[in-house]
Amino acid sequence: MHQTRAEADEQRDRENRRNSVILYNVTESSGSRAEERNKDDATFSLQLFNSLQAGVSEEDLVRVFRLGKWDDPNRPSTASRPLMVQFASYSVKNLVMESLYKLKNVDKK
Repeated sequence: MHQTRAEADEQRDRENRRNSVILYNVTESSGSRAEERNKDDATFSLQLFNSLQAGVSEEDLVRVFRLGKWDDPNRPSTASRPLMVQFASYSVKNLVMESLYKLKNVDKK
């Protein structure tokens, strides 16, 4: 029974990774609360995907979060943490991936 549960957990984890993308070099929000920073990251992600004309809506995003430990904004940091975006389905991720060629025409933020 324990082995079956572990296999089910592994399958669920694999499915979550399959529906995820990681965005690098995204400037972190200077919000003081984690909820504010997370909302800013979700807003940025939606704006990016909409500028790619990928047809992503807020309902298509399951989770948007930063990887790694948060540094105090008062302390200068050289690198921003990667941003992981989990989509509701693989088809939504596929739409985004197929639209990446439009990234070169998007305004740099």
